[in-house]
Formats: sequence, C-alpha cells, structure tokens
Amino acid sequence: MYLYISTIKDLKFVGNSLRDLATFPDIARREAGFELWQVQLGLMPSDFKPMPTVGVGAYEIRIKLQGQWRVIYVAKKADAVYVLHCFHKTTQKTAKADIELPLPAQTDWRLMMDADNTTVSSGNVFTDLGFAPGEAAVLALRADLMGRLRLLVQSKAGLQAQAAERFGIAQSRVSDLLRGKWDKFQPGHAITLAARAGRKVELAMSS
Repeated sequence: MYLYISTIKDLKFVGNSLRDLATFPDIARREAGFELWQVQLGLMPSDFKPMPTVGVGAYEIRIKLQGQWRVIYVAKKADAVYVLHCFHKTTQKTAKADIELPLPAQTDWRLMMDADNTTVSSGNVFTDLGFAPGEAAVLALRADLMGRLRLLVQSKAGLQAQAAERFGIAQSRVSDLLRGKWDKFQPGHAITLAARAGRKVELAMSS
C-alpha cells in the first residue's frame, strides 16, 4: 500500500495575503507553510482558533516564533484553501482592523474569491513564500510526509499507545506527530515510520 492515499486541495491567496505572508521572518514563514500544507491535506493546524467575526468557516493560524504572527484562512470550499489575511500581531487581542480588513462586516467572503482577486499557489507553498528551490522541495517533502502520517494515525481507531507500538516509537513521539511538531521529524525518519506502518513511499524526479 502507498502512503499517498489522500488528495491535496489547491491553495489560493486572496488580495495581498501572499505579499503580506512573504514578509514574515524565515522561521515564521516555514511554520506558516507547514500549517497551510496540513490544511490542504484536510487537517487542522497545530495552533488555531475559529474566527466567527470574520465569517463562517474562517480560522486563524497562530504562530509564535520571533513574535506573534497570524494567518486567516477558509477551507470550506471544495476546490481550494483560501488564505484571506496575514499579519503581525502586536496586541494581546486580535485587532479590530485585522478582523475587518479581509472581510468587512457587510462583505460575503465568497465574493472575494473570484479569479481577479486571487493568486493561485505554484503547488508548493514554500516556493510561493520565497524559499530557494532546493529548500522549498525538502520542506514540502517533510510537510507532506508528516501530514499523511497524521492522517494515517487519525484514520485508525485506537490509542496513541497502539500507534506508538505500530511505529516502534515512544508514545510521546506519536503525540509530537499528532500535534504537528514537524521540526522533530526528518524526512528519513518519517519514511521509516511509514514503512513500519505498512505504507510505501515513492519519490520521483521530473525535468
């Protein structure tokens, strides 16, 4: 059986959201890219909260690296994940202007998602965020492996202890996996875990 058992949604950036996200520090951009990849796979981010004041189905990804950074997105639509707004948070409570900037109260967020107001991802969010091709490829591999391992664990009814036994790792490591601690898993280790779970990972090179 193959690890790649789930489709991945397209990613689209509304308005200036990609430009704003690209201004985040490198470490925060990496984290944002990882979290968005998880959302594309159908998972929830590791740190998030619903944003009903923005609109039904809107969520805020919370990144706490070299400051407080936020990414507001909607994943309700079947065709894609839409990034609505990205910003540096400087107050304890999300500023009213940051809630209203992407979606004024009188605006239906669905009206903002027309082709003229969106930038379609290249297929690799890390490339979109300005990382060099080699680094972007490795980051995408790590994000995809981690996300699909999370999906694999979540698809099996059972306790973390059973998943730990299956993977041959400590239960705390399964917890790290489910909480999206991607920096604790190198690609080789993730491939090993997939193999232990009876999955096969294939890498392909194209011109």
